[in-house]
Amino acid sequence: MSFWAELKRRNVVRVSAIYLAAAWLLAQIGDVVSQAFAAPGWPMRVLLVLLALGLPIVLVIAWLFELTPEGVKLTREVDVETSITHATGRRLDRVLIGMIALLIVVLVANRWWPSSTAPKPAESAAAQAASAGAATPASSAQSEKSVAVLPFVNLSSDPEQEYFSDGLSEEILNQLAQIAELRVTARTSSFFFKGKNEDLRVIGQQLNARYLLEGSVRKAGNELRITAQLIDALAGSHLWSRTFDRTLNDVFAIQEEIAMAVSGAMSVSLDVGAMARTRGGTTNLEAYDKYLRARAFDRQRGTSDDLVQAAQYYREALALDPAFIRAASDLYLELASWLIYVPDRVAESRQEMATILARLQQLAPASPFTMTIVANQLLEAHRWRDAEQAIAAATAAGANFRLDITSVDTIVLLNTGRVRESMPRVRQRRETDPLSLNASYGWQIMLTLAGRMDDAEAEYARSRSLSGEHGLVDSMALLRSLSSRATDPASLRAQLGTLSRDQGPVAVLKDAVIADVEHREAALTTLHRLFIDETMQNSGVMLWLAGFADYFDDPDLALAALRRAYVDFGGTNLGMIWRPYRNPLRNDPRFKDILRDVGLVDYFRDSGNWGDYCRPISGGADFECN
Repeated sequence: MSFWAELKRRNVVRVSAIYLAAAWLLAQIGDVVSQAFAAPGWPMRVLLVLLALGLPIVLVIAWLFELTPEGVKLTREVDVETSITHATGRRLDRVLIGMIALLIVVLVANRWWPSSTAPKPAESAAAQAASAGAATPASSAQSEKSVAVLPFVNLSSDPEQEYFSDGLSEEILNQLAQIAELRVTARTSSFFFKGKNEDLRVIGQQLNARYLLEGSVRKAGNELRITAQLIDALAGSHLWSRTFDRTLNDVFAIQEEIAMAVSGAMSVSLDVGAMARTRGGTTNLEAYDKYLRARAFDRQRGTSDDLVQAAQYYREALALDPAFIRAASDLYLELASWLIYVPDRVAESRQEMATILARLQQLAPASPFTMTIVANQLLEAHRWRDAEQAIAAATAAGANFRLDITSVDTIVLLNTGRVRESMPRVRQRRETDPLSLNASYGWQIMLTLAGRMDDAEAEYARSRSLSGEHGLVDSMALLRSLSSRATDPASLRAQLGTLSRDQGPVAVLKDAVIADVEHREAALTTLHRLFIDETMQNSGVMLWLAGFADYFDDPDLALAALRRAYVDFGGTNLGMIWRPYRNPLRNDPRFKDILRDVGLVDYFRDSGNWGDYCRPISGGADFECN
């Protein structure tokens, strides 16, 4: 009798199949339980190791022992003629069939059961955020140290003054956010309820905030009346209320008084003065007014026109007060975003950025604003280790980096391929600001870079109900489609057809290729022509051209475009080089050459941190990426 026949006679094959099916089911149950209780990862890893170790043990037992009418005996002690392994095998077959049926049920349920992260048509955006895990029951989430600043109502006769009431609300929020022990709901989610007549207790539950600060602003000439009140959202009662009748000259003092009163009512200490000159602020009311107007356009960020208008207001604020450090810093960061979203003005923005940095280094070289910009400059120069040190120095000086994907410290992590390390901070922004389209966009980028395409698509679907211009999230969805082998030309054509008119570099290529998406050679002819077109020579266009070339299976053009985007033109969004590709571009030696030329390989070797995608080859000077 052959060895395989003996394995089947002793039911070793059946036992192994049953064990593997049972192990898979246990692993699924363990995964569900660990997610439900937010358990750490080690119990699941221990379970998987135990299941793996159990397989050889079970196989040995099945080989050595046999079930007989007298009980379990060693197989060698049982006469083959009297063996009942055939009857035992039939019982095991029935067990195996039942296990297979259960496996099918679990697989079908997992495939078709509605995802908890998918949006429900009948739900509001706030309810979707809560169902997605952004909110928790009031008993646990609405802690004693949580507050949301609702947008103050503009009661001025001029509706155009709304930017002023919104700016006042945001400045008070910023001051309260300085309190380490206080959890302050992000602006976008708080402002979601602007103009809505919602029950304050419901708002508190949806924002996970125990306290709500609301108020109104009436501005008439130089006269100002501000009313503010603090509400216990859990009890539905007022804790504190006050009306300020002042002149416009007192606006900074009023902001501090309100923040101090709120912190006192909540029994937390506050270091006030966010707009104080020592913190890079201004005492010039007209400059402050221009700054608030700039912030209003900066928050919209729906089109490139918003970015351009915001920069203009920052310039006007600086013209009125050249020592307004916050306006200079924000103008620099605004211009840095032009490098990606306003590619036709890259040279102009770089020149102005250099002028702003020189001014800041002269006025306030030790300011955290200046030090943050220095870190950003080192980042653009691909001086990765120096950028990390500058970020540490800026943090020590008091820089409070934003918890989002545009923050310089997050960009360093992304550009050096440390996506898993940067994901928690971007996810935290998504969770504390669940109704923000920008926060959702940042989280979609992270999920895309991590290769979690299904999760990215679920978050994209959720973001469709959020307010704001959706050009950026639509572009990211397009990038995922270009990288997927499952994307057919018809669906790509439909997706290109729905893109809005102003989407930066992708708009340049959209009209050029949409007619040829079903004709690979014609599309590639167009892309090769655009690659050498003098008007197309900027990093944003080249990044998108690489995406289209990858989709049409031209790795040579894709890698050439990546090189031009990041090496020749010094593209600042280097983190996108780690996105998934249709073709194995990261295995290509030319991809590795790009990493060498932007200084990443030297950084990897010096720091010893190779990130998530590359690793050194043992025993040699080479490395590999996957």
